[in-house]
Amino acid sequence: MTFIEAAIIILRDSGNLPMTATEIWDKIKISNINFKTNGKSPISTLTALMSRSSINSDVSYARKNPKFEILDNHKPVKFRLIDFKASFDINKEEVQEIELEEKEFVNNILLYQITSKDLNWKKLSIFNRDENIVYEISDCEEYTYIIEDKAHATIKIGKTKNDPDQRLNQLKTGNPSISLLHVFPASQYPESLLHKDFYDYQKDLEWFFYTKGVKKFINDEVNKHNILFESYTIRRSLEEKESFMLKLIQS
Repeated sequence: MTFIEAAIIILRDSGNLPMTATEIWDKIKISNINFKTNGKSPISTLTALMSRSSINSDVSYARKNPKFEILDNHKPVKFRLIDFKASFDINKEEVQEIELEEKEFVNNILLYQITSKDLNWKKLSIFNRDENIVYEISDCEEYTYIIEDKAHATIKIGKTKNDPDQRLNQLKTGNPSISLLHVFPASQYPESLLHKDFYDYQKDLEWFFYTKGVKKFINDEVNKHNILFESYTIRRSLEEKESFMLKLIQS
């Protein structure tokens, strides 16, 4: 049975209650579904596959027969069946397409991306490739930066294609008390996504009140960044790296 078929069964048996990939995977593990995956990060695999089989996907077979809808007002994202009563029969040709995709995702899943001054603002991509954790360094095309203004208890969430330190210095001409709080590769966290997530705390355009919820998100991301960067620089054993990585990604 494919991953997609297993997810359909879980959602249907649960009354189509919206679930995260983590919740679906937890139910698959304790079910009697005849399913097996060799991937080290099944939750990431399931998230990717369900996203590509959603009603707004641009994948060819998903357009013909979409199975899920994404509730993007939830973080982490939740899925449900687009039609609870549909049989979702999957023909042989579609099964072959899904199995090929599942094999691709199991063998090559992008887990996370980070950047920092210590990396010369390069982008460090962390993959689950052929059941191993693999690191790749590449140029970072665009950055999402978070700047703090302690005097007003606010943060600015912006984007730049230039060195984040240079962007900070430009902004300091109008407000010398600001400081760079954190930087993401825009491919990991687009500016528009964070603006949407923190809409309720928006003060003005790119400025947001630095509330408890926003602080927790940033602190969690900084801690995650530090652990991932440390695992890259120290080059821990494979088992230790996998343990660190999967706990972070699945949390």
